[in-house]
Amino acid sequence: MDISTLFFLAAALSLDAASAGFAYGLRKIKIPLPSYAVLLFASMFIVGISVLCGSAAAELLPEMWSEKLGGSILVGIGLFWLLKPRSRDKKDAGEEGKARKIAELRLASLAIIIQICEEPVSADLDASGVISIKESLLLAFALSLDALGAVFGAAMAGCGGIQAVLLI
Repeated sequence: MDISTLFFLAAALSLDAASAGFAYGLRKIKIPLPSYAVLLFASMFIVGISVLCGSAAAELLPEMWSEKLGGSILVGIGLFWLLKPRSRDKKDAGEEGKARKIAELRLASLAIIIQICEEPVSADLDASGVISIKESLLLAFALSLDALGAVFGAAMAGCGGIQAVLLI
């Protein structure tokens, strides 16, 4: 995979972070430099782990199969996001709300991360208008979730290493 492909992958994976930043700007939520640094390095760490795992998985398979599987993962993730329903009717939303309450009771920390994935502004847990270091860790994990599969697939297809970590 050449560097231009890596740039396109990085741009596509950065869209949700850009939209989160835009939402923070509109709502006047501030991210201080220490929180921003934690957000940056935590995201790089998570992407780095995904690159390492994808590269390790590629080593276990013949090169032809790892490239095909990596490409299939990328195509699958792309199709998932393209075909994901954008709106829900009220009946589904009500049933989903009940299921969400049960999930929040059982897995509160996971529920917070899922909520941040759906609405990044909710990372400001204390509604202070400032993202703390703890909140920036949650935000980094939530924003990196979608990149995990894509970066894993890219690493299996032969695009990995420090370039992917730095660009994504």
